[in-house]
Amino acid sequence: MKTQHKLIFVSLGFILVGGLISGCGSDQNQVVAQTMAALTQKAIMEAAATNTPLPPPTATETPLPSATPTPTITPTPDYTNFNKVTPAAASVNVASYKNVNFKFVKMEIGSKVIPLDPNATTGKEYEFNKGQNTANIYFMADVNAIYNKVISTNTYVIVTFSNGEKQLVLEGWNSKGGALKGFYASEKTDTVGEADFAFAIPEEGMEIVELQLAESAKAKDNAVVLFKK
Repeated sequence: MKTQHKLIFVSLGFILVGGLISGCGSDQNQVVAQTMAALTQKAIMEAAATNTPLPPPTATETPLPSATPTPTITPTPDYTNFNKVTPAAASVNVASYKNVNFKFVKMEIGSKVIPLDPNATTGKEYEFNKGQNTANIYFMADVNAIYNKVISTNTYVIVTFSNGEKQLVLEGWNSKGGALKGFYASEKTDTVGEADFAFAIPEEGMEIVELQLAESAKAKDNAVVLFKK
């Protein structure tokens, strides 16, 4: 609207000045002409400045937050429920000995045997030879009262280590001072038990590849394989 008003004013100025020109001399005509030129130039510049369109607004893009990977949390097995414990991978990891079902849980090298269930009532942390590393192997059982009933000092234990072709076969509960250091059963609930075995390592780098149990030395030919790699 302001631009239109200015253009009307300039037009009226032309008309008025034109009337004046008709009645004035040449000098006055020159002054009037210069004045009109200046007014015209000013009006055009103001009109151009007024009508200059503003640049369109630039859209601001908000970057999407980068996706943060969700860590995968492995749940701790419920060692108070035999049916919910998945046996560790092995060619033999589930077996029945004296009508008790066993599942192989894990094998590790360490100076201590620690019950799988931290709330175990009879199984306790045990250390052999003042911190000497042993080969420790853990089993779950579906019967809790297995100590001295299912597994005892008469149990014939055959453990096979591997390091090339070398193997060891041992008898009894440390009766001959051999590599067998002992085993015990941990009772936690009315229905679930645990049998943990620990053996001195004959040579560095060796591991257990098989564990068998028999009721006695006389029955060793009928030994049951609880674990085989």
